Amino acid sequence: MADSADASTQSISLPADDLVASLELLAKQSGIEFIYDADQLKGIRTHGVSGDLTPKAAVMKLLEGTNLTLTEHNGAMLIAAPQAGGHLMANSAPSSLGNAAQLAQPYSSRQEIVPGNAELADANQRSKKSSVLDEIVVTGTHIRGEVPAGSPLIVYTRARIERSGSATLDQFARNMTENFSSVDTISNQSSNIRFSPSGSSNGTNTFQGASFNLHGLGPTTTLTLLNGQRLAPGGLDGSFTDISQIPLSAVDHIEVLPDGASAIYGADAVAGVVNIVTRRDFTGAETTVRYGGSTEGGADEVTTSQLLGKSWSTGNVLLNYEFDDQKGLNASQRAYIPDLGGPYSLIPQNRRNSIFISGSQESGAQTTISGDVLYSDRHFLAANTFKSPPNSLTQSTAASGSAQQLNVTAGLDVAMSRDWHVQVTGNYSRSRQTSDATTSVVQGSSPLNTASIEAASPSIIDFNAITQGSIVTLPGGPLKAALGVSYRREKYESTHLETSLGQTSSTGQPQSSRQVFSVYGEIVAPVVLDPDAIPGFRRLDLSIAGRYDYYSDFNSTLNPKLGLSWEVIPGLSLRGTFGTSFQAPLLSQLHTPLNIETQLLPDTASPTGSTDTIIIQGGNLNLRPETSKSYTGGFDLKPTTVPGFSLSMTFFYINFTDKISTPPTSSGGFYSLNDPLLVPYFGRAPLTPGTAQAYFDSPAFAGDLARLGPSAVQAIFDDQLTNLGTTVESGLDLATQYALSLDPGRLNLSLNVERLFENNSGTVIFGPVVSLLNAFVEPPKWKGRAGAIWTQGPLTASASINYVNSYRNSLLTPSAPIGSWTTGDLYLGYKTGEAIPWPLRQLAVALSITNVTDSHPPRVQIPAGLAGESVIPFDPANASPVGRVISLSVAKRW
Repeated sequence: MADSADASTQSISLPADDLVASLELLAKQSGIEFIYDADQLKGIRTHGVSGDLTPKAAVMKLLEGTNLTLTEHNGAMLIAAPQAGGHLMANSAPSSLGNAAQLAQPYSSRQEIVPGNAELADANQRSKKSSVLDEIVVTGTHIRGEVPAGSPLIVYTRARIERSGSATLDQFARNMTENFSSVDTISNQSSNIRFSPSGSSNGTNTFQGASFNLHGLGPTTTLTLLNGQRLAPGGLDGSFTDISQIPLSAVDHIEVLPDGASAIYGADAVAGVVNIVTRRDFTGAETTVRYGGSTEGGADEVTTSQLLGKSWSTGNVLLNYEFDDQKGLNASQRAYIPDLGGPYSLIPQNRRNSIFISGSQESGAQTTISGDVLYSDRHFLAANTFKSPPNSLTQSTAASGSAQQLNVTAGLDVAMSRDWHVQVTGNYSRSRQTSDATTSVVQGSSPLNTASIEAASPSIIDFNAITQGSIVTLPGGPLKAALGVSYRREKYESTHLETSLGQTSSTGQPQSSRQVFSVYGEIVAPVVLDPDAIPGFRRLDLSIAGRYDYYSDFNSTLNPKLGLSWEVIPGLSLRGTFGTSFQAPLLSQLHTPLNIETQLLPDTASPTGSTDTIIIQGGNLNLRPETSKSYTGGFDLKPTTVPGFSLSMTFFYINFTDKISTPPTSSGGFYSLNDPLLVPYFGRAPLTPGTAQAYFDSPAFAGDLARLGPSAVQAIFDDQLTNLGTTVESGLDLATQYALSLDPGRLNLSLNVERLFENNSGTVIFGPVVSLLNAFVEPPKWKGRAGAIWTQGPLTASASINYVNSYRNSLLTPSAPIGSWTTGDLYLGYKTGEAIPWPLRQLAVALSITNVTDSHPPRVQIPAGLAGESVIPFDPANASPVGRVISLSVAKRW
């Protein structure tokens, strides 16, 4: 092959030096990629190499006298120590889904990729690296040694996570351009995210959790996995995976597949998959302490972790403990927020203890047993005050609660004949969440005190069995296949107790459950692998996947996915995918009891300016499943003439039909009888005689907040969850980087951009369409991050710039502009080696400064007509009130 590392000789000059430094220099001279474990290479010195040699021959000379071996594939070269049984990654843990639970170490915290030390890699680049090891299985496919053909796979390494200065997983998620932070500690229960015009408000995040939300399609559309396994959902309605429970110190890397993956993982992977892969192959102990806080005050955070591990030739065991204590941030600590008449938690107080245990052991030459356990306990405290001057009303709420997450996974991997494997996995996950709140409402001299308790307990049990391997050898290589079956049982229940005026009411959803049976298959075929036979078809890979799911309460669905990767010339590949998805309504969306009350809603047709309206909210047994079609297309450019440079671009298009939500509004959750988008959901007078009284007499009637009685009711608003007509989103993701050697050191430049072209939501089929693009608390049109990383031996320095474009305040009519937001981050880290006194040996010290210029979030005007709402003048999903944060972390290896 033309890009073989052994294709031609070169003039190579490598002085005697550390092996890692020699490989970096060789990478610059040859343009070849090297993959290795830095711990295995630590302390090894070379005698130098010079002369006219092939890069492969040069590496072999560098490795003389060591126990390291060289494996070459598609221009990438892996340097590793051999392990027992002939498996380079014998201690990798099996996964029922056949993915990153066995992903071994290609992107580990100690993994170095030269040139570039890339932390955000495109799919084509990852395909070359991943296929070096037959034991590797990456997100988006069940087949070892392969990558999801045509899909844009993004990887965030541990080094990248550490340089972000983040203390928690949701803090790091704000660095990911493809993610929209609509549910986290900033976009919290009481933030302005509840004014979302899409109807996907944060009102269900009662327990102050956090989640991924790819492309802003909604947390329910992103499937979040831990080592390839599902976690029990969080939130009052179980609508998202609570990533705040996962200790960041246990994370090795994060893999993101931002396209429909329902055929691979289940029909609910609509927007894509985020797979959090934990650290596994670790020997020794590591203690880490981090302290960070805002220079404006508030948001102080202390994080400590302890990692213990032991690896041997046939297995490993790892224990991770993490403690995180975030003090929170009050509105009174920010001068640009007006006095709210009391405390208001912009960021709630959170305290978490997490334990993660992982282990695997080979039993004989063909069988591996593995298991993971995660237990996390998080407690929170928040206080909020709402003022409504026109009505002289003040509402104060203090809430505290807890959330516990337990996840247990056990797996068995058996190597069969040839390269076939059979994997069986069982997974149990449970989430228990509670919140106690007291509310005092004062209007004039009539105070009203209310106490409430809310709780939710979702759980899942998951069993999977899959077999995969090669079927036949084609001219282009082996045709590989995977076939699996799975069973999943989901349970959900919630409780809501409220005491007011001496009376206690009880609502909530009794326990409900469903079962899902699945059969799935996947084929990956190299169609062409002969550049001389067909010019322009250097390599063509085709993947076909399909999944049949039977829901005990929603019949069945069949979803395919097609993927194509075409390497046109060396360094240039084109790719594309097509897939469909089917997402059954959440159990809470079906069975949450109705809540009926009256309110005075704005109405320009009324002489008083408002109309007494019955509002019906809650679940809906008539909901239909959501369905979608997704398309992606793009290219990966890595010119051989410019070593260290790569460019990846992906266009995506998603057509979401029957998306479940509450009716969207034109003004971000503010209901008005004059809103054209809400016309299909309003019924106006004259009402049928007795209609209003029937609602007042219903067991679901919660109160006459209008205080005018049934005879004054002139309208009925159905605000139940419903299937909207369509949601269409399209956009472009771009990632580029350039790595080059300097004198001294090495520099890596990167740029990541997301550009949305459309984000439209239709209230009903053939009805009016509202554009959510560039709207308040919705994904912006442009979002980007540019960075530069300089490394020289043990020293690392980086700088980055984050940008969100200006957009429109959809809360106002006509809309008003919201300014763009640009922030900068700095990082400086130093790692000591072995050749120093013990107290300072293997010590890592890092200083991080986020939002260096202390840029305030762009000001957002909150309409005075939003009665009872706080005046928090910023967009929590697209900006942060924390300001400049300085953090210092110290890690010691023992």
